[in-house]
Amino acid sequence: MSIEQEAQNLIELCNHLNEKELLKLNKTIKYAIQAHQGQKRFSGDPYIIHPLKIAQYLASKKFDLITVQAALLHDTYEDCGISLNEINKLFGKSVAQIVSGVSKLGEIRFRKNWFSNEEIVIKLTNFERQSETIKKMILAMSKDIRVIIIKLIDRAHNMETLQFVPKEKQYRIAKETMDVFAPIADRLGMGELKSKLQNLAFPYLYKDEYTSFIKLYEKATKNRENYCLRIHKSLLKLIIKNSLNAKIEARIKSAYSTYTKLNRHDGNFEKVSDLVALRIIVENEDVCYQVMGLVHKLYRPIPNKIKDYISQPKPNGYQSLHTTVFGPNSQILEIQIRTKEMDRQAKFGIASHWHYKEFSKQGFSNRRITKTIPWIKEMAKWSRMIEDIDEFSLSMKTDFFSDRIFVFTPKGDVKDLPIDSSPIDFAFSVHSEVGYSMIGAKVNGKIAQISSTLNNSDIVEILTTKKPLGPKRDWLNFVKTYNARYHIKKYLKKYQA
Repeated sequence: MSIEQEAQNLIELCNHLNEKELLKLNKTIKYAIQAHQGQKRFSGDPYIIHPLKIAQYLASKKFDLITVQAALLHDTYEDCGISLNEINKLFGKSVAQIVSGVSKLGEIRFRKNWFSNEEIVIKLTNFERQSETIKKMILAMSKDIRVIIIKLIDRAHNMETLQFVPKEKQYRIAKETMDVFAPIADRLGMGELKSKLQNLAFPYLYKDEYTSFIKLYEKATKNRENYCLRIHKSLLKLIIKNSLNAKIEARIKSAYSTYTKLNRHDGNFEKVSDLVALRIIVENEDVCYQVMGLVHKLYRPIPNKIKDYISQPKPNGYQSLHTTVFGPNSQILEIQIRTKEMDRQAKFGIASHWHYKEFSKQGFSNRRITKTIPWIKEMAKWSRMIEDIDEFSLSMKTDFFSDRIFVFTPKGDVKDLPIDSSPIDFAFSVHSEVGYSMIGAKVNGKIAQISSTLNNSDIVEILTTKKPLGPKRDWLNFVKTYNARYHIKKYLKKYQA
């Protein structure tokens, strides 16, 4: 597709902008095209196609003009010798700040873009680069979430043309995509983008297994889809019979997610119950629970396989009801039930905010958005505090990128912790004083060892004393979170020096 056609596609996607904003958009498009004149990507495409594609994605999610402009201009400062002062003068302070933020993330790893034909100058070792990338991305999120959103879309589009990049660079880029970018997309609730990043990195990281796995995966999903078609018809009859307004669709588990789950089930596709799930999308929250009851009358649910993420959303904002049932021939199937808004949130996460009229009327506020994702503030605090790169990398590995569990206080508040966390980690997640005053714990109403491992959905009560005894040094042997480790060390240094 030509540059002109791509530009026109962008304009058509920006039908949420007013006439004055569209004039500014046209000006930005022309400027970006001129700035990248003559530049090519490794694929041979004109370079301008890249920022146009990123801007198109953002426009399709109804992002504001400033974000779309910043996406169009995000490589002009880094690759075209254009000053931030000029961008500020022509397009405004907010656009210039976002462009600066995106460019600073690139400076961590290299002076030039991997996806241009310019000479690459490496500044840091791989380990240092990845750790510093994480640190800078977390700090950038706390200042303006739009910087990270543009960077994530930028990486996804770059991954689509990774085959054209020199082979010696492919593994490193794919590894960073899998280890850094995909988890950040996940923590921001951008499920669709997370899966895309993982699937694009997959063949470069697991070359030997990928080809044979994909053949088995495609065969298994095809068989399961045929089975789901029968269930779909039964559920549709159920919906019509009860005069409900709902849409039923199949969701195929992504290739990489299936691959990782398959490794836990000895390569047996039959044990992956959510390989193909059916998703029922309804009008409102009350109908979600009504439909769940109807489904359970039709198909017998499996005990302990019912999850209510509506009343207890995941920390990234994900909401849905999940139930695993015995379908015809006793075959196991997962069914998800959610509203349209929940479905949008599940797919696009933080990016779904721009879709709502209330948001566009109020205008962008990073504080308002990040308020819905409290871990951003917490991680930004640790990023500023931890200077040692090894310590920072370890804390991110356990606190940010590990698998998560969701446990509850007796009042029903959710605490998001790394897998294998202990009651001590839980105590310090409530407050440092709770950790210092801790003398024991109850898990699900029963006394538990403070070193025991917590499980998903546990209800944890911390037993405290009015006269804090303080943490013990051996607590450091089994705590998982940096937060707990930091406060324990701080206390020991102060009182047991």
